[in-house]
Amino acid sequence: MISVQELFYSRVEASYSLTGKSGYQVVYHSPGLAAALVREVETQLRCFSGKEVEIRYQFFHLSTGQVAVAACQNLDEIDTQIVDRAGRSGPFIAHALVIEADVFEMLESNPFWLIDFADPFVLDVPTMIETQQSKPIARIIEFDVPDAEARVDYTVFDIQDWKLADFTALWLATASARDLVARGQVIGLQSEEAFDIIELLRLLFAHLSPVLRSALTFNTFVDNCQPLPGIYWAMGGYRRNPLSGAIHVRLDRRTLDYRAFQPDRDIELLAEQVYQRLRIAQGLADEQ
Repeated sequence: MISVQELFYSRVEASYSLTGKSGYQVVYHSPGLAAALVREVETQLRCFSGKEVEIRYQFFHLSTGQVAVAACQNLDEIDTQIVDRAGRSGPFIAHALVIEADVFEMLESNPFWLIDFADPFVLDVPTMIETQQSKPIARIIEFDVPDAEARVDYTVFDIQDWKLADFTALWLATASARDLVARGQVIGLQSEEAFDIIELLRLLFAHLSPVLRSALTFNTFVDNCQPLPGIYWAMGGYRRNPLSGAIHVRLDRRTLDYRAFQPDRDIELLAEQVYQRLRIAQGLADEQ
């Protein structure tokens, strides 16, 4: 059971706005979130091309030491009273949870514990407005986390056609996340299937230590946006990441343009172990 503060960002008509104006805006935020922090979270939620992908997940650090875990989804049905009286296509709803650093450590710094096992996100307009009107101080989330073995499905992430050298290089780049972010570099996860990006992140988080996990900030879909360096370790999309110095990972081709300057034998052994477990689970153990 954990306590979180929250923030909703979407498009609403003026009568449902905190400022009396229509358009995209923060529709509600927990009263404990300072204005500067609200703006900080809002900046990360603003851009989303919802027509191209069903859902986007984000995990990022805040200047206060807190972390944010967010989900964003396209609104297939336009509520003309609340969202847009013209009924124009394309609006989305984003819901961010702001979590204290010590609470997040209790979750072993794994945002997928929330994403997968707590179902914490409200991505429908009526509930968003109900939350705005009831103005809760904080929300309590209760959930049970399965044991370690039950958290990983080794048949989901497709390991076929991955070479061990490339798979290991990806894990070494992951272990260097803190340094990469500090240098303004990013891992650009490119795939024809957005699902593959999320599954890769889920796999990495499941196996790495909490210390390494805490640096693995991500935005699973940044196409049609102008991402800024120094915030996310990994950014996903259908297209090649535009940031200068990006390390490009082609999940559909099973390749990446990264080689570690300082190999880490412990990470290399872990990557090989996961690689072999994936191959065994997918019936590929005898193929080399």
